[in-house]
Amino acid sequence: YVHGSSLVERIGGYSKKKQQMFTTICAATELPMLIDQINVIDKASTITISKLDAIDGPFNLQRQGSR
Repeated sequence: YVHGSSLVERIGGYSKKKQQMFTTICAATELPMLIDQINVIDKASTITISKLDAIDGPFNLQRQGSR
């Protein structure tokens, strides 16, 4: 994965159990690949997608089909 990302250990609000949360920014065209890769790691994960209106700074898109 070519974009910056963060992996944070957190405590679940309801379960009070330790969880890992992965955060990143990617283009809409990269979402299917990213979702596929996340599901390979954890099929039971919850994926939340939010729209980003703008970004300032260097950002390179990964070509569709490349890994």
